[in-house]
Amino acid sequence: MRSIPREIVLEAADGRRRRATLGEQAGPPGSQGSVWRVVEWPKLVVKLERRPEADSFARKLEVMLRSRPRNLTARDGIVRVAWPLGRVRATGGDRLIGYAQPALLQPEFRSLHQALTGRRPLVPPHATWRWYLELALDLARTMSEIHRVGHVVADLSPENLFATAGATVAFVDVDGWQIHDPQGGTPLPSPFSRDEYTPPEHLADPASRGQRQPSSDRWALSVLIAAILQLGTHPFAGIPPGAAPPFDVRANVEARRAVFLGTPMRPPPGAPLAELVLGGPLGLLLRRCLDDGYDHPELRPRPEEWIAALTEAQYAIRRCPAKPLHVHLREAAGCPWCELAARTGRDPFPLD
Repeated sequence: MRSIPREIVLEAADGRRRRATLGEQAGPPGSQGSVWRVVEWPKLVVKLERRPEADSFARKLEVMLRSRPRNLTARDGIVRVAWPLGRVRATGGDRLIGYAQPALLQPEFRSLHQALTGRRPLVPPHATWRWYLELALDLARTMSEIHRVGHVVADLSPENLFATAGATVAFVDVDGWQIHDPQGGTPLPSPFSRDEYTPPEHLADPASRGQRQPSSDRWALSVLIAAILQLGTHPFAGIPPGAAPPFDVRANVEARRAVFLGTPMRPPPGAPLAELVLGGPLGLLLRRCLDDGYDHPELRPRPEEWIAALTEAQYAIRRCPAKPLHVHLREAAGCPWCELAARTGRDPFPLD
């Protein structure tokens, strides 16, 4: 990327322009660019593209600016998708260098990756596993709306999602989506996705990532929901017999190795028992995606099916008689959280 300018031009969708000043960087840079605060408008940030002249960025941005789906971008007054709000141009010319979007900043928003892998900095005190069910449900609801308007996220992973203490999820890096143009034409492509959340057909043929079907997202959504409900443990994480650490998620996906599928693997040390999410409708959907949907993408659960199953799960949990904050699916033989605490010495839902 070129040197970062301090003075920029913000241009609304209708062409109106205002000069602005970049402030501090908002988080670490990503593969496609970096995000910066705007001094004059604290509720805005700008994403400066690493290669704004490449990959049809300008055309994709124009489609997004003229077809903003309002029912998708916010729900209950809370941002769910950081949709582009305007162009960012370099001063002294018309060179497009990025776009403006709503600011999703700490402490209200935290990356989902941090929320799942950190020491619960985002989860409210005295929260239970129900908080994670609600988080997964909110994710599925937004994914349903994204597919309804014809887009494919493609790079669906914790690194491109933010979460709030209210168990809501917000999508960022929308410029990386495969964007549907309501006026027709070929969908604007997105060749990017992280291997851990890429479906097997695209792992086997990287060139096929250029044009995605919604079934690609359905794989990633199922994997991500399983990871959320397991407090960050990927469903393909684990060490197969005879192998040495560390585990390789991509290799496990390619070999169809997963504890969820009955593979005799050694899970990560802090992983809860797989039966935590294998009971009831949640387990049926997860196995349908990872097993039947491995070779038959059309069988992968739609977001609407996850919405129904996650909603049902909220009314099908029971409380551990020994620990008031330990709740789990009623199909579980015992309390997965008591088992995890006894095995690792760490209780993810302590009372104090």
